[in-house]
Amino acid sequence: MAPTTASRVSISTAEIESQARLRHAQAELADVNAQLDRARANLRGVEGPAADQRVSTGSSDDQELLARAAELVVSTQFGSTSMLQRKLRVGFAKAGELMGLLETRGVVGPAEGSKARSVLYSVEELPALLITLRASEPSQIQNDEVGAGE
Repeated sequence: MAPTTASRVSISTAEIESQARLRHAQAELADVNAQLDRARANLRGVEGPAADQRVSTGSSDDQELLARAAELVVSTQFGSTSMLQRKLRVGFAKAGELMGLLETRGVVGPAEGSKARSVLYSVEELPALLITLRASEPSQIQNDEVGAGE
């Protein structure tokens, strides 16, 4: 007897529907996970990493430099590190640090390669933003950092 091969596979409608529901549930789960990741990233941006807060508020000069950077970016609606270098007369590392701090505070969007970052504040919202940036006290943030480790 020669071996025979079967070319038909019998799958019931119930099995197909079950697989379709499974794939649909997996897609929904992926969407929920993506939303959670975005929410966590936004939360980190609101709270700001301790290292970024320490750098940005180490002195009133740093606070003022951050406020000037925010003012430039929002008023020009152009989130560029090289623009900060030129206008604030700072080095590349400091301009990048300032841009990172502006991102954690929700002023600019994430980096997209070499393109300028999107600015998330309008010119009309600038005065309130500057008040917020200038009002944060360095000692208050340093106390928060100490309590965060408990």
